[in-house]
Amino acid sequence: NFIAEARFVRALSYLHLTLGWGDVPLITKPTVSVGEELNVTTAPSAEVYAQIIADFEYAAANLNPALSLEATPAAANGFLARIALYQGRWSDAYTLATGVLGADFDLSSFAFLADEIFYLNFASTDGNSLAFFYGTAALNGRHSIEPSAKLLNDTYEAGDLRIPATFAYDSENTPYGNKYNEFNAATGSQTDPVLFMRHAELVLIAAEAAARASDFTNANAWFNQVRARAGVADITLDAGNFEDVILLERQRELALESGHRLWDLRRTGKALEVLGPLGYDACDNVWGLPQRDIDRNPNLAQNGCCNC
Repeated sequence: NFIAEARFVRALSYLHLTLGWGDVPLITKPTVSVGEELNVTTAPSAEVYAQIIADFEYAAANLNPALSLEATPAAANGFLARIALYQGRWSDAYTLATGVLGADFDLSSFAFLADEIFYLNFASTDGNSLAFFYGTAALNGRHSIEPSAKLLNDTYEAGDLRIPATFAYDSENTPYGNKYNEFNAATGSQTDPVLFMRHAELVLIAAEAAARASDFTNANAWFNQVRARAGVADITLDAGNFEDVILLERQRELALESGHRLWDLRRTGKALEVLGPLGYDACDNVWGLPQRDIDRNPNLAQNGCCNC
């Protein structure tokens, strides 16, 4: 179980690394000295993904839910479903997502944001400071991150029950992200869990995987569970609309969680179209490796077209 937990954490870490930076150094054995072995070259993202999948598969087969309360087989299989979706393996994505959910899963049995599959818990002595960075000065926050005007004004339908739990306005009418909202606690003492995976994401994975395989009966059944819980009317997915409709629903459901919107726009080739007016260009499809790491590792070459 210890090894399974370690491989779960390694897989999750490398998933975020390769999503952001593409080719990254892949280290799977402990480093025991400070010589040339520290100067690791980058591995192709395909190789990194292969290791991530192997680690999550090991975790799914070996985690003991009685010992690992958060890192569970269901969580490992959920991440495997996400990866399969990103890689365009629609049948695998559907099988993995529905395998975690079960054929008769009903999202309405969970309140919004209470449908966690994997999350990082905090205590008051070891707190989550995200509320401090999202919160405004009126809420004792620094307000380093603010919801975009598009998210505030052009994303949700009137009456969507997710709105107040996603963003709100303070007494001075300044908008702020509301998914981490222990604003009145002293900095660093918040206990809000960081959400890495929820059942709603897997429902949307099942819907998208089914739609991409032209199975619109199942696609609509899964997709409209999310909309029903949000209190908005069903939408009928078809071959002409499903990609844009599902991506927008993912934005509504998963806003301010785990970078989903950027990964979705990148994987569908829409990042330049959507984010270009905000200054995004082709070089932003792969982030540049930190210059400090390149400076101290002569075997590390810069990624993509970054000139930083």
